[in-house]
Amino acid sequence: MKLVLETGEGFNNSNSYIGREHMAQFAPSASIGKWEELGVHGQADALILACRFIDNTFAWKGSPRHFDQAMAFPRKGVFLHGGAFPDDKIPLKLIQACVMAVEIILENGMDAFRDSGGRLTQAEQIGPLKRTFFEGEDSAGIKSNFSDINSLLKDFWFNKKSNAYMAEVLRR
Repeated sequence: MKLVLETGEGFNNSNSYIGREHMAQFAPSASIGKWEELGVHGQADALILACRFIDNTFAWKGSPRHFDQAMAFPRKGVFLHGGAFPDDKIPLKLIQACVMAVEIILENGMDAFRDSGGRLTQAEQIGPLKRTFFEGEDSAGIKSNFSDINSLLKDFWFNKKSNAYMAEVLRR
């Protein structure tokens, strides 16, 4: 598959936030040997798969910049530390998280994200229809089962537990 980088424009055909240069910049040297063994096509597949995993695992804050963009970022309406995150940028932490996801692929193979990540699953069959789903609150797609990635991206995904609105009631 051809690698098409999202640069913050909101392209309708992008499939990755990172390119080979990001692996050289952010991946530890221990991963580089395995990275080189993949070859050009295997590298592109790993980059796309890692970004797809990151893109689709989290309930992101804000909304896509364009209605027809292919990936979750760039986003508008994301506020960090008292200010708006630019809606034409890809967060550096997102790029670093994608590199971490590629490292998981290098360690565990291309099927690294195809299972439940160790989460409890439940199957249900009604007549000829069978469905399998994750039990518990992770089933909402709020976070991955990879704590380092979750921590790195915590400012960008919506945490249902911390989104309580507080109001003070005054009695007269």
